Amino acid sequence: MSVKTVARQYAHALFAVAARSQRADAVGHELSQLADLLASQPDLPKALASGAVPRQAKRALILAVVENAAPVTEEVRRLLDLLGENDRLAIIGDVITAYQARALEAAGVINAELVTAFPLDAGRQDALAKALSHATGQQVEVTGRVDPSMIGGVVAKVGSVVYDGSVSRQLERMRQRLSAEG
Repeated sequence: MSVKTVARQYAHALFAVAARSQRADAVGHELSQLADLLASQPDLPKALASGAVPRQAKRALILAVVENAAPVTEEVRRLLDLLGENDRLAIIGDVITAYQARALEAAGVINAELVTAFPLDAGRQDALAKALSHATGQQVEVTGRVDPSMIGGVVAKVGSVVYDGSVSRQLERMRQRLSAEG
């Protein structure tokens, strides 16, 4: 099973528990703070992923760091305990990402990645988000990524669906039409 699949299972279980107690937003906020904490401590993820650090030491380390930063909810503490017991603390970042995606999904929001040759300004990103919302019938939250190998246009990835409006794709379609006609 892939790391992302395992992380998604932990995240969905955590979301179910948090939603049942009507604390999904609070847990999500706490997980965002935990992600920021992990990002600010570059050695911490390395220690959690290291096979040289014993399981119990990893568990004690993450709990000490998290508790020093802010009080933790019972749900997050149990998640960290469970990940520590199973020696899976190294995937905590993936669990946080999967939880946030699940929370957005529950709110009726889907993520879309826009790939362009050049950075898009906020106005164009908003316009594309509205167009994708109209096309999907759901609220769309976009993130942008620049791919300098693109000639121009936009490729939007919404879940498993790809909307390819790149110049390369348009040129390919023209080539196919011209080949078919002649």
